Amino acid sequence: MLAAASHQQRIAANVNVFECGESPAGSYLVLDGMVALLAPDLSGRMHIVELFGPGRLFGDSGLIWGDAYGVSAKTIKPCRLMRIPPVTLREVMQIDTTFRDRVLQENALRIRSLLQRVGYFATDSSLARVAAYLSNLQPSFFCGKEYVEIPAPKRMIASLLNMSSESFSRALKSLKEDRLIIVSNAKVFILCRAGLCSKFQSTKTDHSCAPNPLPIA
Repeated sequence: MLAAASHQQRIAANVNVFECGESPAGSYLVLDGMVALLAPDLSGRMHIVELFGPGRLFGDSGLIWGDAYGVSAKTIKPCRLMRIPPVTLREVMQIDTTFRDRVLQENALRIRSLLQRVGYFATDSSLARVAAYLSNLQPSFFCGKEYVEIPAPKRMIASLLNMSSESFSRALKSLKEDRLIIVSNAKVFILCRAGLCSKFQSTKTDHSCAPNPLPIA
């Protein structure tokens, strides 16, 4: 039902999907690519507040609560999105408990991400923010070596962490000089997780709570 009643669209990079204050026209499931949610600070400058990759749903809060979009959404890579009309979202949530649970988990993940960012901003140290961010990324392994993958261009991650691109690069360089990480393009190999965690005061995130990608059919 979800796929049949929804509309797939391909969108180039750096295109607005919707803007803050607009009436909700639908929620969006990311099939390919990446989308950033942006919100203005007190000076009106836009900052990235969340990144959404394949399997992630965004724009649903306004549909559920009947409010205008509270943030703007912009593609940062070429995307294939599934736009779910408001009526369809509500109907599917009423009859499909699995889908409803996934939407609730998606919203719980956003709250957890927000709390993580609040923790990052509790320190003025760019090094601590970057170390905490890397520690909270989902780890993978290649030939027995642990690594994480930076999901977006570094300047966008810097915006997410509320710092300049230069500060982000300096923090990575410092962690490399301390022999805690090795950077290879978007991959960051973790040489010493304990040392990385020692750069900040919070504990490592438990990734077992992260939701699986939303079903399309």
